[in-house]
Amino acid sequence: MRERLGQIVRWSVLPLLVGLVLAGLGPFGSYSSPFWRRLLFWIPVVWVNWALAEATLRQALRHLPQRLPMRTLTLPLLASLLVSPLALAVVFGVAAVVGQPLGASVWQVYWQVLLVTAAAAVPAYAWSVARSNRAAAALDQMVDSVLAEAAREREAGFERRWPIRLQGRLLFLEMEDHYLRIHTDRGSDVILCRMEDAAHELGARGLRVHRSYWVAADAVAGARRHGQTWRLRLIDGREVPVGRTYRAAVKDAGWLQRS
Repeated sequence: MRERLGQIVRWSVLPLLVGLVLAGLGPFGSYSSPFWRRLLFWIPVVWVNWALAEATLRQALRHLPQRLPMRTLTLPLLASLLVSPLALAVVFGVAAVVGQPLGASVWQVYWQVLLVTAAAAVPAYAWSVARSNRAAAALDQMVDSVLAEAAREREAGFERRWPIRLQGRLLFLEMEDHYLRIHTDRGSDVILCRMEDAAHELGARGLRVHRSYWVAADAVAGARRHGQTWRLRLIDGREVPVGRTYRAAVKDAGWLQRS
């Protein structure tokens, strides 16, 4: 409830400011009235019509074509045209309640309402689009950060399985029955872990190149073809076979082109 109230207050700031400006200027023949009466008239008029304009814009966004020419201009202008009859009713309704004489005919007031509505809708829509773009960019950045942190957590989760003496540069993993042999630049040892779990936790750090082998990306020094099969040459001189099932992924990674 408190959060919703805060959103309403933040949303109300701009229409309140516009209402204050119009109360000071006194259009529609309202300048002859005292300032307090102009405030009582203009602030509710602007606030209600602002809400109506935003609701109309949302409906226009939903139903009008996405490829509308000059969308940032034509969309708010069309919305202003649609909302203008309701806005006119609000103007006369509030004027009757607060006793504010308008000093103009209905048609004269209508054209002024349409002009003011359009003048407010165009920059308001542009600001809304910019705000949405910033929010989308911030959301994308947050999602990327969360995914990156999750990837780091997965990698750290796998490294916590290693014996302390092997904490170094990971080269490749090798299946041995129900165990997994870890090969690093500091030696090798076996742990109880499934290859599928290890490959998932390590994520983008490497690829599974064979049913029994996973290789770190920065451990690949080159590749050579032996008949119908391929073997990856690692930076420590050892070679790892590439399984037929995994060859396409290894090729897409560019590992088979390394000399």
